[in-house]
Amino acid sequence: MRQLMYVLNRRSFGVLLAAQLGLIGTGGMAGSAKTHVVRIKRFKFEPPELEIRPGDTVEWVNEDAAPHTATSVDKSWDTGALKKNQKASVTFDQVGTRDYFCIYHPHMKASLRVVA
Repeated sequence: MRQLMYVLNRRSFGVLLAAQLGLIGTGGMAGSAKTHVVRIKRFKFEPPELEIRPGDTVEWVNEDAAPHTATSVDKSWDTGALKKNQKASVTFDQVGTRDYFCIYHPHMKASLRVVA
């Protein structure tokens, strides 16, 4: 009987591990989309600028006592009113820059860039 010996290098080990974990499929590595958190506190969006990839989600969390929104300047998306400790999220698929603000407090401004 012939023995088969396979030597694993780093790359083949990574591919084998990814396959075992179910991370490899028709779209490449699964689970690559991320969720980014923007905190609303002291009447500011933190961070005020964010860079994400297509398919990523941004979650806004209101840590202020006052209600806030995250509303796109072009009105194409809006989180709705968020009371203290409430969250809302939006997934972005298209590349581009999205400026947004709070409807209740228009001086609160921020921007996110979706880059490929």
